[in-house]
Amino acid sequence: MVESHKQMCCERRRNSGTWKVVEPTSNYTWVCGFHFITGEKSNDETHPDYVPSIFPTSSSTSAHPESKISRHPGKNERATRKATMKKTSPRKRQKSDLSIINQEVDGHHKEDPTFEDDREAGILDNEREQFCIEIEHLRRERDEALATVETLEKLIQDHVQSLSSAELEGNDQKCVQLTGLKWNVFQQLFTFVSSFIVSKASTNYSLPLREQLLLTLVKLRHNVCFEFLAVIMGIPETTCTDYFWKWIELLHGKVGFMVKWPDRENIYQMIPHAFHETFPRLTCIVDCFEIFIDAPKNLVARALCCSHDKELCTVKVLVGCNPLGTVTYLSRAWGGRASDVQIVRDSGFIDSKYHHPGDQILADRSFALSEEFANKCSCEFLTPALKGQRGRKQLSAWEVENSRKISSVRIHTERVIGLMKNRFTILKGPMPLRCVQRLRDESFGNTLASCDKIITVCAALTNMGESIVYSERA
Repeated sequence: MVESHKQMCCERRRNSGTWKVVEPTSNYTWVCGFHFITGEKSNDETHPDYVPSIFPTSSSTSAHPESKISRHPGKNERATRKATMKKTSPRKRQKSDLSIINQEVDGHHKEDPTFEDDREAGILDNEREQFCIEIEHLRRERDEALATVETLEKLIQDHVQSLSSAELEGNDQKCVQLTGLKWNVFQQLFTFVSSFIVSKASTNYSLPLREQLLLTLVKLRHNVCFEFLAVIMGIPETTCTDYFWKWIELLHGKVGFMVKWPDRENIYQMIPHAFHETFPRLTCIVDCFEIFIDAPKNLVARALCCSHDKELCTVKVLVGCNPLGTVTYLSRAWGGRASDVQIVRDSGFIDSKYHHPGDQILADRSFALSEEFANKCSCEFLTPALKGQRGRKQLSAWEVENSRKISSVRIHTERVIGLMKNRFTILKGPMPLRCVQRLRDESFGNTLASCDKIITVCAALTNMGESIVYSERA
């Protein structure tokens, strides 16, 4: 009653232009029916005749009172529709909006004054419907994108962790690409080396033994970091590092015998036919190669490792191979500053246990040791002639021809070194200092550095592969 009284006062003020509050003077005061549009009061709060609205006024209104009555049903329907849309989902709201729009279009005539308002409401509903459809499409695209991302993540995870020896079984090409060995050689190597592992059945490894060997060979073959190996193997980085060094120790102890000086009879029997005419007593071809390493912090160690040729920190190793291209001798690693002559002298290579009287050894020009080999071993140490040696300004025709023959055969050693570095790229470097000399080796007083073990293992695995010399029988 109070609300209706306030509305009546507002209508009075709006129509008459006065601000006088009209209040009943007794309980028997009534409002005349002429003040209502329909002639009587309505109890519906949304109806225009809920309060009297017709009063004598000096100003004319913009709308006829009858238009309020005609717009009342549409107004109620819009209010109901808005309340319903807030409670329903977008899909249900779409269906309800469509049905309501159809009812409005069918139920109202174009000549009806309320048709314009209803048409505007229908346009808004159509826009709202389009927005709802677009939102549904975006949600669907988002769900599909999330599902695709989840699927790809699973595929990537499965692919990254799928590196195993089972995938290499029977595939020589893939096995050579990953390990440098054919599958049957890899299997025989694992069978031989794993037989020396004590209580392997009772020990719980986070990675099977064959996968540990695969990890070690992949590291030697591609020189990838331990972080990457840990990811593709699905193990911690520290565990990956421990496995690598344990297998290097095992391979060095059990497979290192393949780098062995052969017997005299075997050397002469296996000399290729091309060597019989030029060097029939050839037993070995020697040369030095260098491996890049990280620069030590100690200045004395850095000075000893600085190479004259490479102008970087390196370690230098003397390697010897037979005419077939098999590595038969390896010295220990020296600093890059050491000369070739110093390494040959201090490594013990000039010894009668390796060389017999009459043997022929080929080397580069930098190895000026012919007299020492002749005095100690009575063997022939052949090097290409060097201009300016013994005060000569020009080489003779015989020296030029002999140097050409020596160089054409001595190239075998460089081919063997290149084969080792290409097959096991860890020898190309740069090799970290922990691979040159580990703290464990220093604490246990080992005289053999870690890089010596790695080089020996790589040389032994190279001997297990194919030779660089073409076989006429094959």
